[in-house]
Amino acid sequence: MKTSVVNWRYQISSEAMGATKKAKVTFTCTDEIKGNLEVWAELENRTVSNLVEKLVMDAIAAQQPSLPRKQDRKTA
Repeated sequence: MKTSVVNWRYQISSEAMGATKKAKVTFTCTDEIKGNLEVWAELENRTVSNLVEKLVMDAIAAQQPSLPRKQDRKTA
């Protein structure tokens, strides 16, 4: 009985967090940067992961004209 309760809690937790098919990326930073990201994310009602994704997407969009397309890099 105890095992099924643990499994049930895990299942609920997994469903609440939502399954994602996005790729995972990890980077290192100072504690100060991490703290700043946490505050910023909280101010925007986002997770740190979602905030970082938005920042990266904005940076890529700003660089888009100068970035080679993925298919061009494969043929080079």
